[in-house]
Amino acid sequence: MYYNLIFIFLIFNIIFSSIEIEDYIWPSEASETITDVFGDKRSRRFHAGIDVRTYGEIGHKLFAVESGYVHKISISPNGYGKALYLKLNDGNTAVYAHLDSYSKELNDYIQNYKKKNNVNFFDIYFKKNDFNFIKGDIIGYSGDTGSLAGGHLHFEIRDENNQPINPLQKYYKIHDTKKPIPNSLAFIPIDSSAYINSIQEYAVYELIKYDESQYILKDTVSIIGNFGLAINVIDEIDNQPFNYGIYNIEAFIDGREIYNILFEQYNLHNDHLIYNELDYNLLINKGEKFHRLYINNNKKLNFIKDSSVELLNLDNGFHDLLINIKDNNHNKISIHGIIKGDIIFNKKVKLKKNNNNLFLNIENDDINKYNFYLTNRYEDGEKAPLEYNEIDSSTYYINKTPPPFDVIEYYVKNNGLKSISKYLTFEKIEPKNINGIFNIKHLDNGAIIQFQEDYFSGHECKMKIIKNNNKEIYLDTYRTSKTKISSKLLPYSYFNDIQKIILVYQTNPKIEFEKEIKGIYVNNKIDNNFIHENFIIKTNSKSFYNDIFMTIEDTNIVIKNYKLLDSPINFKPNNIPFKNNVQIYYENFSDEKGNFGLYKYNGKKWIFQNINKGNKIKHNTYSGGIFAILTEYEKPLVKNIIPGNNGSYRKEDLKKIVFNCSDALSGINPESIKIYIDKKQHYFDYIKFRKLVESKLTEELNIGEHLLEIHVSDNLGNSKIISHNFFIK
Repeated sequence: MYYNLIFIFLIFNIIFSSIEIEDYIWPSEASETITDVFGDKRSRRFHAGIDVRTYGEIGHKLFAVESGYVHKISISPNGYGKALYLKLNDGNTAVYAHLDSYSKELNDYIQNYKKKNNVNFFDIYFKKNDFNFIKGDIIGYSGDTGSLAGGHLHFEIRDENNQPINPLQKYYKIHDTKKPIPNSLAFIPIDSSAYINSIQEYAVYELIKYDESQYILKDTVSIIGNFGLAINVIDEIDNQPFNYGIYNIEAFIDGREIYNILFEQYNLHNDHLIYNELDYNLLINKGEKFHRLYINNNKKLNFIKDSSVELLNLDNGFHDLLINIKDNNHNKISIHGIIKGDIIFNKKVKLKKNNNNLFLNIENDDINKYNFYLTNRYEDGEKAPLEYNEIDSSTYYINKTPPPFDVIEYYVKNNGLKSISKYLTFEKIEPKNINGIFNIKHLDNGAIIQFQEDYFSGHECKMKIIKNNNKEIYLDTYRTSKTKISSKLLPYSYFNDIQKIILVYQTNPKIEFEKEIKGIYVNNKIDNNFIHENFIIKTNSKSFYNDIFMTIEDTNIVIKNYKLLDSPINFKPNNIPFKNNVQIYYENFSDEKGNFGLYKYNGKKWIFQNINKGNKIKHNTYSGGIFAILTEYEKPLVKNIIPGNNGSYRKEDLKKIVFNCSDALSGINPESIKIYIDKKQHYFDYIKFRKLVESKLTEELNIGEHLLEIHVSDNLGNSKIISHNFFIK
């Protein structure tokens, strides 16, 4: 019976263990569940290791995966929090991050270091024989310190050059039979000559599952000019509730490899290039992560194989597209599609009215190529098939147009290609009732001027550009959707010295909409200054990958609960990546002094960026967006203090000082936190995720009355001091 139980236990482990150990032992006792993999995307960096699930719990044992010595201890209120760098005997370094505490000998050393150097946050480097560990030794305990959204172990393997290696390709093997899941494929026009299905905007297509390993692009995509590809794909692991990044993507056109990315090892110095691999435009506009499948100023990324090409361009005719995707366990899927180096432009269809009867007139074309639908004036209006009868070879009678339909949508489909939709209205909108707003849409290599109508007007229009020298330039327009009027993709140099945009409707009377432009053409080879009221935007030759057109305008965003010192600004581009930082300068010329700071709006709340110094703010930003100068006078909140005011405790029960601290706007400044007992300073751990401060008492307190003082400030300098007595019995 005993041997049978052992046998069953072994079989259970073989079947259900998710990790197969190769060279190193597993770093944590918490679980063998991985919540994130190597190479996944973070804000302005790649994920350098794997995340091991601890179920939000702290205190799980962490092990030396191989024998070695402690090279570095890092304690920070942000980032990795409490981290340990173990230099292994084979030359690699194992990195453990977000720890709660270290082994006893390391904890004792750290406490003494804090007292001796009067610091709470620091980096310590050690020599080879200072702290040695044997494979399997406990080196620390899991926690939730640093910048994270829940407790876990972040674990890395770095090579002799301190460059991260994918741990799941050499040292650990995942038990995983699930294949990657591709969601959608994007086609990207790169320059003013490029069209994707007759328009110059990103075109995103859903993928159809053909079988367990194959997906297809349902429609043929027509393309002319230089273009790029991007793929949205996730991976799953057996018996795990998470989505993961992938390991390898290969792309081919007509059997020729055009792109190959392999998340195996990378250079930490390439973190700033993440938004050349990850399409920033799609991330901002769709909230989804798309891997670019073309080289766009990202040749330095060593994820990408040398066989990868830059911009793509098709010959006339049909072409086979093949994309292979593998996960970290080499489960593979393929995507197949047909693309054609050609596009279809619609021929004009006229709508005629005679005695309340409606007719379609199509000259010299095949009616069978057309698709007609009834719809309404609104962008997402419902659709129904249009019923019609042939009068002659070019004229067709429309049988009925029931409410709420008042618009006809039509497009041409031929040999697998589809044209852009066009629209005809039964009654054009009165000129006085036309309304809409302008928008400049930034892409990597140029911008599109758009006018968004409230609803479809039915009128033709042209666009006029006014330069600073009063020179007028007319642009052709076309509808990229029912209510969106667009220029062609314009190179950024086109916007040099632009003063005003005017949209001119071909109506009677003539209707015009205009927008003054507060912007500057930025040549990425020189430094530029752009002044907007009390703001100065400074760029340099390393700020952007290419020349761009930068705009700043006031925004009508509503700010509640906080005092606004100056008008918020909308700084664009906000949907293309910066190569390096752009400096925002602000100087307060008002009589108001005090605590104010720069904040950025993330769509839900204001995020603190930087504080004023001498009534000025200087801040480096890596993306555009909505910025504001806000003032705050509210002091931080400190609560749940142990020991409490006039509290009485047995000396053996009071092991640490604990409290929560938070701030409504700017956030807590961890460097400001000070704890004193009887005027003697005590050192602490700051757990940002839980808004928690803990100070472990290294010595027992004497029986009697004691004075506790807590000092906390927010990032704007608003301070809170709490002082009360407690008793040891």
